[in-house]
Amino acid sequence: GFSMGTNYQFHSWRVFVIICALPCLSSIIALKFMPESPRFLLELGKHDEAWMILKRVHDTNMRAKGQPEKVFTVCQIKTPKQIDEFIEIQSSTGSWYQRWLVRIMTVAKQ
Repeated sequence: GFSMGTNYQFHSWRVFVIICALPCLSSIIALKFMPESPRFLLELGKHDEAWMILKRVHDTNMRAKGQPEKVFTVCQIKTPKQIDEFIEIQSSTGSWYQRWLVRIMTVAKQ
């Protein structure tokens, strides 16, 4: 059979596989309850939802620090530009080398 450490022995490989799969399954279930990232929501144009998630994270952090009365304020939300916009800007200017360099850099940044 399989043994983990000195205390646990599995006489069937099926039990071992099931036990090893539990962390993966719990992660998949937890993903259903996690909110989308604010950056992803901004790219989709859902500014209000992104703001609410940022506010919730801010409030949780301030409660953990012992400052629950601190107010969350946003002066400006910068939305990331789409890759196509970067490529379109460079497609009419520069040499072929510069255009490919911009394409590679924008893909690498994500």
